[in-house]
Amino acid sequence: MLFTNQTGGVACLHPKCEGVLLPLTSFRGLNLEKDDPLQDFYESLLAPITEIDRIAWIDRWLSWSKADDLFSARGDEELAEAWIPVRIRPEVGTEGHPLLGAFAGCEAILTYTNSD
Repeated sequence: MLFTNQTGGVACLHPKCEGVLLPLTSFRGLNLEKDDPLQDFYESLLAPITEIDRIAWIDRWLSWSKADDLFSARGDEELAEAWIPVRIRPEVGTEGHPLLGAFAGCEAILTYTNSD
């Protein structure tokens, strides 16, 4: 199945990926849109960014969102507001996270609930 959504704020980007959808809306009670530390990144999208920079920004976001024990950063895909490329950590088990654990080690995109 092919998924897409409007990302990048006023840039109105429409990236897409193929895979399955795992809704994590109430996952750990996180409000991923509030005080997002990637806001500075979104505002500087006109500047070129390296894969290393993308990974650093994603790592910062994962740490802020307290999701760094479940996901690791990927720098091989464009990063935009509401389109955060990650990998589900291989050590994520099915006991505590049955949906996520089934896809341990796989690539993923984290996105916001309020994206178009």
